[in-house]
Amino acid sequence: MKNKNSDKKLDRLSKFLDIITNLGTIGSWFLGIGSAYVLNIQKFPVVLPGINITLDVYFQFSLIICGILAYVHFLQNFWKRNVGKMELSETFYDFVFWDIPRFKLPLLLIPLILISAVSGQITQNSVFLPTISILMYLIIFIIIVSRFAYYLSPQRKIEDRMSRRLDDQEWIDRWTKRIDEKISLNGYAYETDLQDAGYAKNHEADIEIRMAMANYFHQNEFSKNILFVKSDSLDYLHPLRESFPPQWLLLKKELRHQVIEKS
Repeated sequence: MKNKNSDKKLDRLSKFLDIITNLGTIGSWFLGIGSAYVLNIQKFPVVLPGINITLDVYFQFSLIICGILAYVHFLQNFWKRNVGKMELSETFYDFVFWDIPRFKLPLLLIPLILISAVSGQITQNSVFLPTISILMYLIIFIIIVSRFAYYLSPQRKIEDRMSRRLDDQEWIDRWTKRIDEKISLNGYAYETDLQDAGYAKNHEADIEIRMAMANYFHQNEFSKNILFVKSDSLDYLHPLRESFPPQWLLLKKELRHQVIEKS
């Protein structure tokens, strides 16, 4: 009973520390954005007394950049804590440019709106800064479009469908048997060696075969002493290098530098 109570206390303490950390991070980016806005609305440029430094539009823009960096840090922490619980993308890159733009977590867009509004106000007083801002927004837009194009593409749908096969033990056993037969017979297995009679030769089939080969290598690399390589990475005079176009193959390690008589 005491252990349960202590676990609850530790859990509460952990949540409390997370809240404090989040508030500190949010406060840091808000301070940068707020300071930039306050300085921008002054009728006359603010000059630091004693050191005679003018907090002009370029200093204000640097505060915007600091606010953006603090916000990125907040997003990193948020993603690390919730990637499993909230089924977020497996990489921070995709979380930023895929999850957030499609409104999976709309509240996270609020800081971006505030940053955009303040930076737009500040850059009005400069000729050089609008060019930088437009370039930054253009790069972000191109990255977002590329991620959407990838995730909504037929290629991605095929990859998703194929990845679910890795949870199908019957599918794994079937491909393991096919690959075992080829390696036992020849000491290697090309992609084309695994195309059974009547097996459709198309892009989806190619992905399935390569995924099956990769899974076989992952499961049997050390127990069966094999390599998973591209044919054009073999020695120049190696017979298995002759494949054109180059293709993936599973190969016994002892045959890596030996002359192999192809069947």
